[in-house]
Amino acid sequence: MYSRSKHVSQKKKEHLDFDPERWYHFLAAPDGSPPQLPSSTLGTTDDKTGADKTHPVEIMGPGPESLSKTETVAPTNTDVASVNTTNTSTSTTTVNTTSPSTSTCTTTSTTTSGSGSADDQVGEMSETIPNEIPAVPVPVDDTPAANDLDDRYLTFFTRFLPFSLREACACVNFYQRRYNRKQDLTLEDLDILAAIEKKLDTALSDPAFARDGAFVRLSSRSPKDGDPFEDTRSQEYSAAVKPELASCTTPEEELQAKLRVLFSCRSQLCCKRGRDAMSLILSSERVFVDLLLDLDNAKIPGDVWMTCFSVRRWEPRLTEDMEFRTFVCGGKITAISQYNQYCLYPHLQSKKEVISASILEFWSKEIKHRIPHSQYVIDFGILSTGRVIVVELNPFATTTGAALFTWERERTLLENGPFELRLRTTPLAPETTQQAIQMFTQAAEHAPTYKDLMETYRKQLNPTTPAPPPQPADTKPFCSIC
Repeated sequence: MYSRSKHVSQKKKEHLDFDPERWYHFLAAPDGSPPQLPSSTLGTTDDKTGADKTHPVEIMGPGPESLSKTETVAPTNTDVASVNTTNTSTSTTTVNTTSPSTSTCTTTSTTTSGSGSADDQVGEMSETIPNEIPAVPVPVDDTPAANDLDDRYLTFFTRFLPFSLREACACVNFYQRRYNRKQDLTLEDLDILAAIEKKLDTALSDPAFARDGAFVRLSSRSPKDGDPFEDTRSQEYSAAVKPELASCTTPEEELQAKLRVLFSCRSQLCCKRGRDAMSLILSSERVFVDLLLDLDNAKIPGDVWMTCFSVRRWEPRLTEDMEFRTFVCGGKITAISQYNQYCLYPHLQSKKEVISASILEFWSKEIKHRIPHSQYVIDFGILSTGRVIVVELNPFATTTGAALFTWERERTLLENGPFELRLRTTPLAPETTQQAIQMFTQAAEHAPTYKDLMETYRKQLNPTTPAPPPQPADTKPFCSIC
């Protein structure tokens, strides 16, 4: 009965020390040493509502001086193994309200293998869980320079917000109603979703996010596959792709240019209001699948509910091609890969030495002594100014994607080296690339927004209001890339 949840439990155990609210504290120690963490960041509360995650956290620390794009720094033997720059679902969850104080949650899920989870088992459980949503204090910004993107910050300025188990159930039920035609959504769920939007509105009104907006995600997964509230992605894509195609001489080059532009169209992931974030979260299959796993896990005795919102200042100077997944094992950097494993970026080939040197120096000077783990996977971004910044931290485990490496065939290399910076040198198969491009450019721009759907569902669920005719379920196309 618990076979699937045992797998989930192991995954959660691997990620426990890398919970965002925890590792941000590693980067926030003013003296550069790993700090003593407050108990609220350790994930040890026995309250599954997540009520302990109520204090916003400012993430800062002494940052490095900006690195010149032409500067190279030779790595030391203590930081890398050796230097070699050769290129070498279907899911358902049921949450039935049985009384004003409790709800029953039943989960059934089947996950197909791909670049993410390897879980392909099916589990089915039910448990009575609290239906209460804790009061959420309004975060107060007491930072002196809310819009100051200076070198004090080692990662993006971040605020954390609580996200209770009951709120997770409401999000799952909305997704199920919208895409899977399940009938578990309740009026209470809709009220909860409206309250979440207000909570996010309050967070996004923080002066820290006034200029550039924020990227809103859950601690476990980002909604980068979600649908924006005002969907103008195809217009953005069409405008950006024209100049890129002008320099292409073959159909293959055109396909790769289109794919690069597709991944570069990220502006609609930037949120200025709560509705922007909710639209992405409630339409994201990535978030939906992770919440199913979290809800499965919550049924295991002794489980700690860790999921929260992470509101991170949007960084317009970071582009898709300049993010890199870095593997640390035995206290050394053993490998680096471009984070986007699908795109071919020819311009990166001539910058390999600079990229390696910049990341190695930043990690050695600013990060290595702050993280009390000998092995982990850390993502770095190199801004347009040449400065390096931490994107996120993950466990050194197969539950973390290996980018252009593979855990199955190259674990020895990832553990011991020799060091390699790996960039894609050959394009994806044309049919795979074409599939992703077609799905992106055919986005349903005139589909109802999630707020329109909430109003429709509210009328259908309210017995005092004549119900409109049932709406057909939206379709969520599958893409092997996305």
